[in-house]
Amino acid sequence: MPVQVNQGQTADLIVQWYAYPNGPLTDVTGLTITVNSAASGSAVFGPTSSGVIHQATGLYTFQWAVSTSQAPGDYIAIWNATLGGSAVQTSEIVSVLDFNNATFLTWCDITLQEDLINGQGNVSAVNPVTYTYNVTGQTVTSQQVTMGQQVLNQFSNYTPESSGFNMNPNDLQLLRYAMAYQTVWQKGKPGLLQQGNYKQLSQDGLSVTLNGDEGVDRALMLAPLASRCLKQLSWQKSRSLRVRTPFIDDQTPISSDPDAEANDLYERWVDMYNFGYRGSSVP
Repeated sequence: MPVQVNQGQTADLIVQWYAYPNGPLTDVTGLTITVNSAASGSAVFGPTSSGVIHQATGLYTFQWAVSTSQAPGDYIAIWNATLGGSAVQTSEIVSVLDFNNATFLTWCDITLQEDLINGQGNVSAVNPVTYTYNVTGQTVTSQQVTMGQQVLNQFSNYTPESSGFNMNPNDLQLLRYAMAYQTVWQKGKPGLLQQGNYKQLSQDGLSVTLNGDEGVDRALMLAPLASRCLKQLSWQKSRSLRVRTPFIDDQTPISSDPDAEANDLYERWVDMYNFGYRGSSVP
């Protein structure tokens, strides 16, 4: 599946090198990347090693900041390196989409500005592919992150497009974790979009039963760790409402304790010699 990116956005290009087919990951030397037009063969840029990041053994990434004027169409990203004294090469297709065909947002695309009044700190947008790798240690593509995000939206009841900038930092962090877990888990479920909704499955003398409609949906479509993150969101927790009482809540604007000294100026005093008590009504 080609990497898809819109004009004006960044394409996350990832390459992994193995010592031999189905062997362990291994580092290479002299790694460069070139991007050519698939239609004309003309170079967009490269070969260059600038911007190539060594993330882990055998794993390298590069971010192509696609210009808003870059022509829509397919491009070929070509990786060249040296492995064991021999030249090696691999490539992938990058599809640049027209800006009007913008893809969906993810929770990693949301930026929250610092809010001193509500005690919220600044939260910056991060690359969703890199973020998923940092959280899970698994490599995914931009398209896989987008697919995972759309399934996650069905269970969070909020979307980055409509509610992202109203999130508090803690909820946003939990949603980012959930996005990463869902993306990797969903990557290993190729039939997720075609499977049926069932409560019991029996085969070869073995049976699996899922209890409750909500349990069925979550078990079949939501990653366990993503489900755990969603349960910790502020709007998913139980809430209590404190009922006001005339004796405590309606005494004075200073203290809720009717006997507090701070309330003295708001109370009328009565001669205790004549009446035997102190009135405590607000003037």
